[in-house]
Amino acid sequence: MNTVMLVSYYRTYTHFFQRNLLHLAQISPYLDDKLRIYSTHNYLQSNKEEFAGSIRFALVRDPIECITSSITLDATAGKLTPKRVAYVIDEWVDFHTKLLKEDNLNLIWCNDLKTKPLKTFLKIAEIIGIDIIRDTIIEQKDISDFNYLSTKTTLQGYGQAFKAVSSSDLSKAYKIYAKLVKQSLVV
Repeated sequence: MNTVMLVSYYRTYTHFFQRNLLHLAQISPYLDDKLRIYSTHNYLQSNKEEFAGSIRFALVRDPIECITSSITLDATAGKLTPKRVAYVIDEWVDFHTKLLKEDNLNLIWCNDLKTKPLKTFLKIAEIIGIDIIRDTIIEQKDISDFNYLSTKTTLQGYGQAFKAVSSSDLSKAYKIYAKLVKQSLVV
């Protein structure tokens, strides 16, 4: 059985990655023994010995989109402060700095997942060593994510979060992001 470890920051299309990879290869996550996907947002967790033989992937999303999406629920709940925004930006930078230092990691640019999903998944399947059987993508809007329901309130929170993040210093984040995108799989 092939095992995949998906280590990605919050709000980077992990559900989209998992659901579509299994769907395209026509694999039932509990019945087939062709592929097992583990995923975590905890970098240290992803390096545990039990995952040592896994094929490693990380999803790379634009920092302003990723960080804004990560703190939208804070804004929606009225808990968004400059200190919280700075903390999440620093956390994003720290997490992605660790990814840059890793040798055996396949980076996937989220923009490719959105704009060229089938080509991207074909490349991923080639790396894993599985066959793609289907040619239809499950749209992001059709994948349930109970942590982030789109409501009028959530959209207002997103606007507040975007304003807070976009007015912050993201220079470190974008330097790291540029390096990650450059190292991402070419599709």
